[in-house]
Amino acid sequence: MSKLSLFVAMIAVAGCGGNGSGNSVSGNIGGGTLAVADAVSVPYVAGASSDGATAIVLSNSGGVCADFTAGQQPPNVQALTFEVFRIDDSGHPAKPTAVGGYPIVRQQEGPAPSGNTAIAAFTTTDASCEETRTLDAITGSITLERLDATGYAGIFDLTFDSGDHVTGRFDAPTCAAPSQALTCRTAKK
Repeated sequence: MSKLSLFVAMIAVAGCGGNGSGNSVSGNIGGGTLAVADAVSVPYVAGASSDGATAIVLSNSGGVCADFTAGQQPPNVQALTFEVFRIDDSGHPAKPTAVGGYPIVRQQEGPAPSGNTAIAAFTTTDASCEETRTLDAITGSITLERLDATGYAGIFDLTFDSGDHVTGRFDAPTCAAPSQALTCRTAKK
């Protein structure tokens, strides 16, 4: 999974979710803090099929399910995105099936080792929904405390390539994967 696929997953799900209840990010990231307004989980979709991962997004943009349903994404988003998955013995990703730790693997390191694995990034977009910054997590872990049909909950402890360190908690309800590419809620100039 590449930086681009992680960002696409973040944008695809940033528009649907629960209120900020039970969600927090402590520490500075990207020169500031992330005030979580929404959290969602969605099967990660690459093209027309799922690669087996689950994307979990904590976003500063709240109340945007109507945008998501309408095929739109909100502008000026800050989001912390996790891709959480298992790598089977054949090297294929699969959705997580158990609570526990999912250690961060750097995206540039090649194939992930078998077992529980996670990738995380902090991404920002501008008023035209264009990516303005991406920071990749280089160490840390996501710990799933609950996973079921209603969503995922857990804690995280992440260090980014910028040196930023954050910890926090999430409770991300499940949203359906988008059926179409999302367009920016505002017109591009």
